[in-house]
Amino acid sequence: MRLALLGATSQIAKDFVRNIEQETNWTLGLFSRRPNAVEQWLKRSPLAPPSFVGDFAEFARTKQPYDVILNFVGSGNPARTERVGATIMDVTHDFDELALQYLRRNPDCRYIFFSSGAVYGGGYKSPVDDQTASLIPINQLGAQDWYGISKIYAEARHRALSDLSIVDLRVFNYFSYSADIEARFLVTDVLRAIRDRQVLQTSHENIVRDYVGPHEISQLIQRVLSAPPTNVAIDCYTKSPVDKLSMLKRMQSEFDLKFELVERQTGLLATGAKWNYYSTSKKAEKLFGYAPKDDSMDVILKQSRLILR
Repeated sequence: MRLALLGATSQIAKDFVRNIEQETNWTLGLFSRRPNAVEQWLKRSPLAPPSFVGDFAEFARTKQPYDVILNFVGSGNPARTERVGATIMDVTHDFDELALQYLRRNPDCRYIFFSSGAVYGGGYKSPVDDQTASLIPINQLGAQDWYGISKIYAEARHRALSDLSIVDLRVFNYFSYSADIEARFLVTDVLRAIRDRQVLQTSHENIVRDYVGPHEISQLIQRVLSAPPTNVAIDCYTKSPVDKLSMLKRMQSEFDLKFELVERQTGLLATGAKWNYYSTSKKAEKLFGYAPKDDSMDVILKQSRLILR
């Protein structure tokens, strides 16, 4: 099977490549803005499948018969999302259109697009499910809305192309051993405090998150590719989410984390406040047989041990 990865420098893309080393009959086309960085990374990852490395212009004119396109292009972390601002809409559209142009020329090719839980909008006072409607404050749009809107527009385009095989994977929270520990996520804030032997200050609100890791993403992609072609969006999830206070206490027990709850906002809210940022939808299981082995706390602990090692 021939796979084209757009955004090959992204964390999720590189984790996926590492996790499919056993797929000896797969070959990869790794496309990015910085192909030299991809080539250097491959030299440090000798177990990766055979790969062609190129830039996006090379993908636009390629004649290679790819079976699957995986679009990993995204902002990566809250700080970058905040810096990119409204231009994320153009970035998302342009690279989505790059993939769709290939599909129009090669309609038998499958397309997996990495979307986001941000498509639902709102403050996530409750977790979302298959009946949840997207909430867009159309008369009060702000910087926190651009990212979600860019993904909504892409998903809408995909559903309109119902004759093509397109699966949108909505990732709510992703965490792996390759994470940039300087990124401003809750878990990386925790890990920096452990590494630097500092006291983590975090707001007292007990938010809930569901963190998928490399194994969940790899299993889901492989399940999608093993199933008949379809056109659908699905939410990503583990066996169960974790609330912040439970996570902090477990990290305290496992890694001697020291933390303090404060009466102020401590994190970046690049895409808005989210109280229960996860989904209870099990459409991935119903359609593709996806069965995560770990819960969110398992993912955090396994990946944190690798980072702190």
